[in-house]
Amino acid sequence: MQEIGELYYESQEKELAKLKELCADIDDRKRRIQSMRLELQQMKGKRVCPGCGMQFDEKYQFAFCGKCGAKLDDPITDED
Repeated sequence: MQEIGELYYESQEKELAKLKELCADIDDRKRRIQSMRLELQQMKGKRVCPGCGMQFDEKYQFAFCGKCGAKLDDPITDED
């Protein structure tokens, strides 16, 4: 993050490409972290609201978040 601040402050034309590359890398890492968090919560039997991040256990069977109203993914069911 400090490197991004320094590049922006200097704001030389050639450095702007590097700045965009670093920001894209940060965005990609944030998406991967969010995906891993969701996968972990699913392993724990939890549902996570994509809108606000609220966690619900397997007993919560509603289709929408009780906090923000966002549509929730279908609950995971084990069919062996």
